[in-house]
Amino acid sequence: MERQSAAENSVENQRTSVLSSLYSVLFILSSLLVGFAAFRNTLTWQEMRKIFGFRSYHT
Repeated sequence: MERQSAAENSVENQRTSVLSSLYSVLFILSSLLVGFAAFRNTLTWQEMRKIFGFRSYHT
């Protein structure tokens, strides 16, 4: 009986480890995606200012 429960604990630890790793990867990928979108938006805004001469209301 003890061996069976040890095996079950091992499987449960592996599942917990896999889920933890998956959450870490998802967090990193979503952070990179948000950063990329913000950078792309900044580049688009800069190019629109150059092409069409948009001015900020603050300057």
